Amino acid sequence: MIVDGGIVWRGHHVDKGCAIWILEQHDKVPIAIVIAPQCDSPHIAGPKHGAATRLEQLDPAGTMVGPLVARTVYGDISWDDHPVSMHRIYKVEKAKLQDALSILPNIEKLSNDTSGVMAIVPTFGPDMDRLTVVYQFTSITAPGEQIDRIGMSEEFQKLVIKAHDAGTLVSSRMLVAI
Repeated sequence: MIVDGGIVWRGHHVDKGCAIWILEQHDKVPIAIVIAPQCDSPHIAGPKHGAATRLEQLDPAGTMVGPLVARTVYGDISWDDHPVSMHRIYKVEKAKLQDALSILPNIEKLSNDTSGVMAIVPTFGPDMDRLTVVYQFTSITAPGEQIDRIGMSEEFQKLVIKAHDAGTLVSSRMLVAI
């Protein structure tokens, strides 16, 4: 959506990837409809059409990623008891997957009752060379405590070096069940 001088351009997607921009004034009465030129429909030009199309192409809302279907290769899901999780996503060659998984029991030994470790790999999806290690926590404060206590320890740093030989960290995120 682009707002300019009380005029609102709203982007909408329809069949075959066409982008439609509807020009509205304050009273929400459509005064122009612009259909992106890549569509087979007529193109109705407007003063903001070029900017709106460029904006939509740079930041397309609703772009689908996936599907991702994964299987558990280590540990168990415990969302009921551990509603907070940190996902560490690694790029791992299939030949090194077992090396990467062999590190997880050592990491789990360092943790306590406030956390759990599990891992998943894609069954099919866009990035088949990924390993997602999920650290599960009982509270929102537990990750900070675990990172301070475990993440900075000499034992854990040795495991990090070993893990680096097995794969490369590509992204990380925190999730909290609400």
